[in-house]
This record gives sequence, structure tokens and C-alpha cells, in this order.
Amino acid sequence: MSKTRPSHQLRPATERAIVIFVTLIGLVVATGAAVRLLVIADWDPSTFLKVGEDAGPIIDYAEDRLGRVSLASSFGHDGKFFFIQANDPFYLDPDAHASLLDRPTYRAQRMLYPTVASAFGALGPAAIVWALPLVNVLAIAGGTWLTAELARRRGHSPWLGLFFSLNVGLLMELFIDGAGALAWALAVGAVLAIETGRLGWATAATCAAVLTREAMILVAIGLFVGIWLTQRRRLWQMIFLPAVLAACWWLYVSLRLPSGPAAQVQEIGIPFKGLAIAARYWIDRPFDLFVAVTVLLICIVFAVRALRGRDLLAWAAVGFVALLPLLSEQVLIHYFDVTRAVAPVLTAYPLLLAGSTRPPVGRDADLIAGDVVA
Repeated sequence: MSKTRPSHQLRPATERAIVIFVTLIGLVVATGAAVRLLVIADWDPSTFLKVGEDAGPIIDYAEDRLGRVSLASSFGHDGKFFFIQANDPFYLDPDAHASLLDRPTYRAQRMLYPTVASAFGALGPAAIVWALPLVNVLAIAGGTWLTAELARRRGHSPWLGLFFSLNVGLLMELFIDGAGALAWALAVGAVLAIETGRLGWATAATCAAVLTREAMILVAIGLFVGIWLTQRRRLWQMIFLPAVLAACWWLYVSLRLPSGPAAQVQEIGIPFKGLAIAARYWIDRPFDLFVAVTVLLICIVFAVRALRGRDLLAWAAVGFVALLPLLSEQVLIHYFDVTRAVAPVLTAYPLLLAGSTRPPVGRDADLIAGDVVA
């Protein structure tokens, strides 16, 4: 028999009001984090781009379009590349823009975030530099709403939605104009769509997540496997359509862009090699060591519980645990990159701990049954 609503739970109208309130808190958290960084940078939005002081031509590129820009240490981080992509999201003039990408074809796979931030190429650089963090603020607020609504529909507290907006890995994405917050919000939306019987929307959200960040193919695989193992349904479109769209886009950018001398994928390598190298750095960085060990322990416990359960959000996130041993040292050395790498786990685990789910509702509910408790 299905798990029934506990007698102490609130009425649906009250729950929905809490979902809205939690969403507003998520918006305040994301906005507050962004404003704090802006205040430190004297309200210069280029601080989100993380243009490194050793970035050379990219500094000239940014200053030609924005004037003086805020510089980060070393080579900076992802935001500078998304800024370049947003100025030419369809790679119509790769010599003027994409030629500055360190790994053009690899970077170009993450197309949806800069495309949305540029309003599909309609905005200029001065607007884009503000739009990139704005998209992330809205993604965190939207992800908070989706997580809270998912929890509510499962019969749990909507306050669990705050594990999206308070997810340190997703906040780090905001600070560097990264694509992870938008990608994971779309993935949570896919899970919510499945559990409410909207398979078309679920497939569309999964496709969008993969086009935002290529690693989200792990979400597609996880959802397919989770549904097949728990419900014995093979929903091939959950893998097939995202993979086909990603392949088509990759083919397009491969024809438009030079591959460049650098290896296109540097974040994945020999199993455990990156962990072994990063461990040497952690010894001299106590905080990075603490975060890394904590994250690893959380991921191990999470994976064990996820693989033994029926929680689709957990199945969507568990692939990122499997990816950990393959990550290179450049991802694992610093705490902010470690938390970004496993950010889906940090949102999914609290909902997994909350327990079983209600049956789904909607027109496709006959195809996807929810969790049933004997």
C-alpha cells in the first residue's frame, strides 16, 4: 500500500505557501551572496568573470568591451570563457571570440548558459556581464522552488528546498559565473516532472541540462537506470534524446571551431590519480583537506543509500559520486571546485534521508509508478 500522509503534516494550501516562502528565501540567499561579492568589488560585475591576471589576451578582450575589469589570481576561472561564448553564442565569428577559448570544442559544449545570458545573442557585452550572474541567481531561486515542490509532493517539508540555495557548490558556481546551478536546477526539474507524470517535460529538462553542462548526461543515465531497476520501465528517450542533441551540437561546433593544441578534456583522467596528487596538496591546506574528506565521506554514504533505494533524485545525482575517482587534481585540489563537482549530491542527500515518496500523478502516471511502501 502507498505511504499515507502523516497526520501532523500541514494542509496543501499551507504547504504551497511555504514553498513560495522558501523560494523567496532562496532568492534572498542568492541575491545576498551576489551583492556581497559586488560590494567587495566596488560594484564591478566583472568580478564574477574571474579573468585571471595571467590570462593575457583575454584581459585585452574583456577590457576592449568593458573597460577596466577586476582581475583574479593566476588564470582565473570559468566565467571569462562563458563571457566570450555569450558574446558569440552560435560561433558565427570564431576568429574574433572563440579563438581565445583554451579548449574551444570542450567549452562550446556548455552552450545553454551563455546563450540564455546573452538573450540568444541579442545583448551586448555591457549587459552580458550583468546577465551572467543574474541567470545564476534566478537558477538558484528556481532550483530552490523545484526542490521545495518536489519535497512537498513527496509528503515532506518544503523547507528541504533550502538545501538547493544553501548548497555551497552551487553558490560557488554563482561566484565564478559557472553553469552548474542552472544545469542542476534543470535536472531537479526533470525529476519533479517524472514524479508528476510529465515525461515530455522531464525529457526536455534533461536535454537542457545536458546542453548546459555535459556532465549532466550522468543525470540522464541515472534516471534511466533508476526507473528501470525500480519500475522495470525502459524509457530510452531519457538517454537517447539528450545524447543526440549533445552530439548534434558537438558536430556543429566541431565544424565551426578549431580544436586547438590543448587536450579538450582535462578534468577526467586515470582512476584515483587525481585524488593521489590532490592529497599531497591537502596536507599543507587544512581547510581544503577537511572539506575534501567530509565530501568524500558524504558521497560514499550517499552512494550506498542511493543504490539501495528508489529515490529518483538520488539516482540522478549518484553518477557524480562514480565520477569522483576519475577527476583530475585540478578539480580536486581546492575546496570550491570539490564542492562544485559533487553539488548534486549535497542537494539530493537530504531528500533521500527524508524517506519514501508519494505515487506520481498526471497523464503519464500509468507509465511511471512512484515509490510504494509495503
